[in-house]
Amino acid sequence: MIYPNELLPQSDYKLIDFESLDCLSDLIVLCRQTKDSNFIAFDSDNSEIIKSEYISIETDHLRDFSTNLFGIFNENHFGIEWSKNAKTDGMFDNWEENNEIVNPVFEEHFYINPKKSAFFLKLNDFQNKFIPNDQNDEILSKVIHTPCNCNFWHFSIRWLINGIDSSELPKTKRRSVLSIARTQISLSGQSEPADFNILDSKCYQK
Repeated sequence: MIYPNELLPQSDYKLIDFESLDCLSDLIVLCRQTKDSNFIAFDSDNSEIIKSEYISIETDHLRDFSTNLFGIFNENHFGIEWSKNAKTDGMFDNWEENNEIVNPVFEEHFYINPKKSAFFLKLNDFQNKFIPNDQNDEILSKVIHTPCNCNFWHFSIRWLINGIDSSELPKTKRRSVLSIARTQISLSGQSEPADFNILDSKCYQK
């Protein structure tokens, strides 16, 4: 099996900046891969929510919440699973323009797990959005393009608390804030993507 070329950074690509008005859209969707499709629960109003354990096992992992931009990265790619060799061989290193890209090799770097699935998040629910809370804090979520050598479409959701990145907070405070972030993801997640647009190529091509 050949690794999907459409996921790899290309020589004419550039970082995607969602602060740019040219790249904003109400119909941009992120997806979060899961181990299987059993991630939906229902709240007291019988509304879909994402099960907590499918968001993140460790609360601290939420400070840099890994997602993919849905569109070119799609359901055909949900089953990709990575081996330990992928990290050792630099597949997860941050991509920078002019990086030499090496194609991941099937069974050496990745394999396919057909049980894997994904849930979906609307970009507009997390890009520069303040999260309501009872702690009198300003909790701001931001979506940042964090491509790696094996996946140009990787994005991170990060959290600023009163202007400070959650990773810089004391442990107790950080976990309290990230628990609020987990709830926000749970309430916002969807089992199917709403109407969505594939990002205009002018937003990522030079």
